[in-house]
Amino acid sequence: MAGDRSIQPFVGSYLTTSGWRFLNTLAALALLSVVTGAMLLVRSHLNVLNVSLLFLIVVVIISLFADRWTSVASSIVAFLLFDFLFILPYYTFTVAATDQVLALFVFLGVAALTSQLVYRVRVRTVEALSRGRQMETLFELSRALIADVTVEGILEAISERVSTFLDAPTCAIMMPDAGGQLR
Repeated sequence: MAGDRSIQPFVGSYLTTSGWRFLNTLAALALLSVVTGAMLLVRSHLNVLNVSLLFLIVVVIISLFADRWTSVASSIVAFLLFDFLFILPYYTFTVAATDQVLALFVFLGVAALTSQLVYRVRVRTVEALSRGRQMETLFELSRALIADVTVEGILEAISERVSTFLDAPTCAIMMPDAGGQLR
């Protein structure tokens, strides 16, 4: 919901704006670079399983904050980094051992699937929060309408709830008077 500011910090409308998408992509690349650099320092002590799990954790973290395409792109970049830097022979996209081919493609599948699942859960959470806020507002409005049975009181209650719901400074409901003029 566009007017619901309480959930914008959680996911927000930035998922569709190109500026935030660009920043999310840069942050994802930076995180992948930092983790890759750290793993390169201890590459001789890491095996294929360690590297794949560390990259998978990074992809999940990226998926928690980035949009769908950045999440999928991060999975692919992690796959390419995994192959290029951590699979023998190093610095090529050639794989010497056949069991590592399977490990690479299983990693790519799991990373892409996990990133999509995390993204969907996040979107559904935002939708649920938005629906909850709508239900809360409707409940408050119905309670206010029951409490005051005069037309002026009902219109005032509606105006207050709409103003609060839309985070607007004021809200007015115009009604025609006996002469047909709005007041």
